[in-house]
Amino acid sequence: MLWSDIYSALAWRLPKSDASPQHRLNRLAREHFPSLETALGELTCSAARHSLSASAIATVVPWHTRARPARTDGSVILFSYEGKLVVIDGSNRVNFHRAAGSGELLPAIIITVRA
Repeated sequence: MLWSDIYSALAWRLPKSDASPQHRLNRLAREHFPSLETALGELTCSAARHSLSASAIATVVPWHTRARPARTDGSVILFSYEGKLVVIDGSNRVNFHRAAGSGELLPAIIITVRA
């Protein structure tokens, strides 16, 4: 169920250059971490739901600074690697949440490479 939520989020507005949601996940992760050699997916990674506080959101690395979410439902998809937490899907929502400063928790799914 969790991985289907991840792939569903990544399928939304899937660029033609990405063959699949999993391809998109791997491409975006490698843009942040060019030395990443692991192919990301259900067999190599774990994923867990989290509710991020304002202090946790402050540590997230978004793709851009825009804060105009086209959708407000669902969890943002984050990838944790080499001590960084980067946005794979949901930068607008992360930035909007930061700007609002409401103190509300932000639902997230965090993907990590299995050791």
